[in-house]
Amino acid sequence: MKTNAPLYEMLKKYAGADCARFHMPGHKGMGGLGCEQYDITELSFSDNLYAPQGAIKQAQELIAQAAGAYKSFMLTGGSSEGVKAMLCAALREGEKLILSRNSHRSAGDGLVLSGAEPIYISPRIKEGRLAQPVFEEVRQCVLEHPEAKGIFITSPDYCGNSAPLKEIGALAREKGMLLLVDEAHGAHFPYYGFEGAAQAEADMWVQSMHKTMGALTQAALLNIKDNRFENELWAFLPALGTSSPSYLIMASMDLARAELEGCDREAVLSRIQSLRFGLKEAGFRLNEGDRQDITRLCVITAPALSGLNGAKQLENMGIYPECADEYQVIFILTHKDTPEKLERLYNALLALKPEPFVPFPDMPDKLPERVISPRQAAFNRRHIYVPLEESPGKICAQAFGTYPPGVPLADRGERIDGDMIDYILSAAKSGRELFGVRKGRVLVCSEE
Repeated sequence: MKTNAPLYEMLKKYAGADCARFHMPGHKGMGGLGCEQYDITELSFSDNLYAPQGAIKQAQELIAQAAGAYKSFMLTGGSSEGVKAMLCAALREGEKLILSRNSHRSAGDGLVLSGAEPIYISPRIKEGRLAQPVFEEVRQCVLEHPEAKGIFITSPDYCGNSAPLKEIGALAREKGMLLLVDEAHGAHFPYYGFEGAAQAEADMWVQSMHKTMGALTQAALLNIKDNRFENELWAFLPALGTSSPSYLIMASMDLARAELEGCDREAVLSRIQSLRFGLKEAGFRLNEGDRQDITRLCVITAPALSGLNGAKQLENMGIYPECADEYQVIFILTHKDTPEKLERLYNALLALKPEPFVPFPDMPDKLPERVISPRQAAFNRRHIYVPLEESPGKICAQAFGTYPPGVPLADRGERIDGDMIDYILSAAKSGRELFGVRKGRVLVCSEE
């Protein structure tokens, strides 16, 4: 059966042909994974991601139409590649960017590469995690920093909470600022009719098709509203991405778009709503609200049970959630989840057993002191690893924090303080996964 997926159809045709492959990859279309026949390189007919004229160009045009974008660029290095390219295209060294503190660590990498300087919106903590900024907090930061080039917002966040993007977008246009959005967790929004970056008229936004759609891991998009930064992106994307982009990943994006366009989305949402209703009827507390993505199921288990211990119980029942923390367990629900799988999840949640636990301290809710810019911390100083316990007072040279969601506790150029270290040590003791910490040490700027 032919699909409306030109890139996939091109690969399928080549895989079914009686051809002798004397080109990369070395597996020659054979192997134990079962997908090798579709894994090819740039050939006379297969198009080129960085100069698309054929099937890749057609696939990107179909995705842009679905995403509500002027143009969509396929990424095979995940949304992290897109965030870095977006910041490099939009910003120049020394320019200021207003950011929500719940930004992914890739935003910090983008600041290093672009040379831009961050202005963070004051953070708030809600049940152990950084909450989305409310409009008035963004507005106040904009009024205090009219020199900023743009506003960078992560929406939705890991828990499925969206920021007030339409209001922020209107404010950005009023003040002559850019609106850049990390919508990694919202690639499915346009397909289900959820409002997101496109409706807020963001200048550029990034989406992870692998997170909430049917694409392979690392499949992502960088979308643009118009051609303002198109030339810059044609330069930065090849520089930041691999010169051997995976055709498997690209074809999976093509198929994921076609599949979600063709599925019964109302039935999918109905199944998810029924699960949420059943859990609430059973006494569970869920993340709710006007800006909550209903496909992101956040079951709040505290104070009866740590989310981390709840996740362990679920894994023993064969249920693997996306992630967990002290307060909750998080599940990503998609069109691939059958009624039988959702019922299994429901029954497993009902079987959870309370376990007493001592919660560790919440993430610090004050902004760290910025000493030097992220770029200066990365390139203008020597670096040394020091034990976590000895790091307070030193300047952070590599972002560190808990993962997921990959939000830095301290970012490059910020002064590490004791509250940060108390939190990260408690998180490690409780079983949280850390990033930027190597054998109990963090990278700091040397004083030499």
